Amino acid sequence: MHASTLLRIGRDGSATPVSRDRGDKQIGLSNFECAGDRQGPFCFACQVRCLNAQCRSAVSLCARLDHCTYVRINAQKTFATLKTTDKAYLTSVAATAAAQRTSSAATCALEGRSAATPNAEHAAERARGRAAGWPAYFVHIQNAGGTTMCRLARLNGVAAPEEAPEESGVFGRNCNPGSADAPRIWKGSAAAQAAYLRAGAYRFVANELALPPELAWGAARFIVVVRHPYALALARFRGSPMYTRSFDDGRFAAFLSRGPGRGGGVSNVMTRQLCGCLDAPQTAECGVGAWSEAKIREFKLLALDHRHLACAKARLDRFSLVLVTELLHAAGPLIARELGWSRLDLLARKVNRQAGCDARQLYANDSVVAAGMAAQYGLDLELYAHARARFCRDLAALG
Repeated sequence: MHASTLLRIGRDGSATPVSRDRGDKQIGLSNFECAGDRQGPFCFACQVRCLNAQCRSAVSLCARLDHCTYVRINAQKTFATLKTTDKAYLTSVAATAAAQRTSSAATCALEGRSAATPNAEHAAERARGRAAGWPAYFVHIQNAGGTTMCRLARLNGVAAPEEAPEESGVFGRNCNPGSADAPRIWKGSAAAQAAYLRAGAYRFVANELALPPELAWGAARFIVVVRHPYALALARFRGSPMYTRSFDDGRFAAFLSRGPGRGGGVSNVMTRQLCGCLDAPQTAECGVGAWSEAKIREFKLLALDHRHLACAKARLDRFSLVLVTELLHAAGPLIARELGWSRLDLLARKVNRQAGCDARQLYANDSVVAAGMAAQYGLDLELYAHARARFCRDLAALG
């Protein structure tokens, strides 16, 4: 198996191979972003397409950047990643990012001050849940930061389902219950869900599949983290065989045009998870029959419309916490108020780093991707706007 090549770059453009390459972490190398069109697969790194085996284009760029000290050429000699050991530069980058996060949170709160007044009945129900300490029912939308929420629950000593390596699929992972308990809390009637929550030892339970037609309102504090559909779709693309076979972001538009049966992705992921079981379709994901990959595919192919979107919006309006991946760094006070958690340092870190690029910027001028997003994520784009407005309104209410 061919390995990558690491070169130490001099300011004069010299490139010296590193004979004892112990890996980036051991040597103390860090990625950094750079201006211009991205030529490699990762948008959180500065990558340059190689035009020859020596990748002189990357070496030349690194030599021109004061903070660049190394270049790593991939095994196929198709692109190189620029690296830095300049701690002062990395500190300045971190400070800039922190300032941007503070600004985005302030902008969100400002928008929230002009948002519509929350439903009084829903607000009263949330207050009852806080006072009574109802358990948390977390709707885990994959690639949106759900693993972070599970880790936060554990860090704060909240009783949650343990990891169960012997289970398959999503069962017994990321605070999901095991396969024996899942039917009661994920697919049971509202009464069955409430009975499970009241009798169980768990104070935080996740659901990584579709929500059932009925929810146990008044027995749990429902929580969700939503993500901008562009970023969510890009993350799912990067986990698909279409991407991992070639590491080619140029195939994103093709991914959007294909359904699950043709190597593409599921449409309107968030709306589907929140309300795909509206009208109780006869599928395993909605509680009819045994789970299997073939049966789950039926659910992925169900057609959704604006009734499902209306259902999803209504559910979010009643949830105790509606968080946004892009603004998780600002969610600490909301989580502390609603759940009483104090250990929230994880929120300051980047969530889902490989898929954490700003997809809206990456594809801002790509009309083909825009058309694909409108066709495949049109409902989710509306749902995200609704969820973000709710988050900003709640943030503004904190004062």
